[in-house]
Amino acid sequence: MAASGKAPSHKWSPQEVRTLITFRTTNHAKFLRCKSASESLWEQLVKELGLEGRVTPQQASKKWENLKKRYKDLKSPKTGSGTGGGEVTAASWQFYGDMHEVLGSRPSMDPVVVVASFSEDPTTMAPYHISYNHICQVMQNEA
Repeated sequence: MAASGKAPSHKWSPQEVRTLITFRTTNHAKFLRCKSASESLWEQLVKELGLEGRVTPQQASKKWENLKKRYKDLKSPKTGSGTGGGEVTAASWQFYGDMHEVLGSRPSMDPVVVVASFSEDPTTMAPYHISYNHICQVMQNEA
């Protein structure tokens, strides 16, 4: 290990990434308990993958955070962004399906939007729960 306490840079194989995704998903509830539990779980993953000395638990955790960020960015690309420059898209990123299966239905990824219809009598207001993606689809269809 380097003097700074960091493991040398490691290029994750697709199988290692998929194992990380599965591990994180399987242990989701445990990761939510406390930071120390999370740290020991990442350590366990590094050992299971046989990456001790090449990947630290912190690097495995960072890899997960980067995967989530990439998924979020691809799920809701910036308006006006194109793929003319050969950028990775949801269709071309090899882990998009894996991450969508794990994160796609979480409220943090597809937040519920509450829309209320108002009438003069506030007791007759009817709230509707519509996902953000549904609103975007309706707006695109009307354009």
